[in-house]
Amino acid sequence: MNDNREDIFIRWLNNELTEGELRELDGDAEFEAFKKINAEVETWKLPALESESYERLQAKKDPGHSAKWYQTTYLKIAASLVFVATLAIYLVNLRSTVRIETATGETRVVMLPDSTKITLAPSSFITYNNRKWVQNRQVELEGSAYFDVVSGGNFEVAFEAGTVNVLGTEFEIKSFGNQAMISCYDGEVSVNHGQNTMNLVRGKGLRIDNEDSFEQFQFENLTWQIGYSKFQSSPLAFVFSSIESTFNVTIETEAVDENRKFTGTHSTTDLDEALQVVSQVMNLKFAKDRDHIIFSPN
Repeated sequence: MNDNREDIFIRWLNNELTEGELRELDGDAEFEAFKKINAEVETWKLPALESESYERLQAKKDPGHSAKWYQTTYLKIAASLVFVATLAIYLVNLRSTVRIETATGETRVVMLPDSTKITLAPSSFITYNNRKWVQNRQVELEGSAYFDVVSGGNFEVAFEAGTVNVLGTEFEIKSFGNQAMISCYDGEVSVNHGQNTMNLVRGKGLRIDNEDSFEQFQFENLTWQIGYSKFQSSPLAFVFSSIESTFNVTIETEAVDENRKFTGTHSTTDLDEALQVVSQVMNLKFAKDRDHIIFSPN
């Protein structure tokens, strides 16, 4: 698509785009936002003038005076400039926010402006401000991702259950609602959870189960693998949340203690393999009906 997107949007307003250009815009986030703004502007109307008010205005009108053509033209130009300026500011801010997401079963490697590498797990997304990156290295995460951060000032990852601050290190975050697990593979990270701040070094991790419950753990396998999700003494409830988020499925249990701890690694690309691993390690059985899974004792 042409880099001068503002020109393309203006041509769209004038019904000048070809069918091919319209197809390219189909599903484009900026274009959809632009259409919403335009639709909103189209609804703008002056309130109806009551008859009594209109008669009072007519009585006060100076019959010898009328607006000159250039006055009304200037007003129209001014209104147009205000609209264009507002739209331009909105589009600039919209374009500065980058959102990258993965589908079910998809893993994606993302290079940030400072060469920090993020491996985004399936069914996850990140957002960051591209224009302000040098001043503010901050990423928002939902789902799971592995970070290989380049040194160069503070680097912050925000997720629903807290934030992680680092200078340069390698770590993984799994975030599912108010549950999260942070594992430090190299260097040191600082985890902020509510009023608590905890530092993690290589081989240390922190598990957050809700607003008030968290615990530290350690792990010996410091090799992170793409396409797999690793757990160390994690409650089954957290492991199930990970599988649900990764594969977009629903898991229910029957007579299963979800506080039991699971240690192991499951695939993030093969649902059946992940279910088999968990069921074998925890001595469970499962029944699957499309995207609905039920675990029960073996």
